[in-house]
Amino acid sequence: FGPIAPDPERGRRSLLDHLRASGRFLWNAGQRAQLAESAREVALRRVSRAHPDFASLSASERIQRLVNSFGLSPEDAERLLVPQSPRTIPDFVRSIRVLQIVHERLRRRRRTDFKEKP
Repeated sequence: FGPIAPDPERGRRSLLDHLRASGRFLWNAGQRAQLAESAREVALRRVSRAHPDFASLSASERIQRLVNSFGLSPEDAERLLVPQSPRTIPDFVRSIRVLQIVHERLRRRRRTDFKEKP
């Protein structure tokens, strides 16, 4: 019968697969607010790195900065600044959509800044 064949190597999952699974787990475990808040905090940290004076601005000035710098509506800017507790999937998706816009605009700006440097 010959030697025992080794077990086939398991297919590795991507980081995105793990993040999706973690997100589903948190959502189903009733941790919607924690999931949304974690995503919001990451976006705010990135905004603060790009705009070092952001933390020292008043609430209305922060909203105006987000509107001017990222093209957000005042409602979406407020959605970024105020902790959300989404009750439905559409509420969660609306909040995450705003965060994705911020991340994408920061990524584009960073790419442009990098290209301009000699």
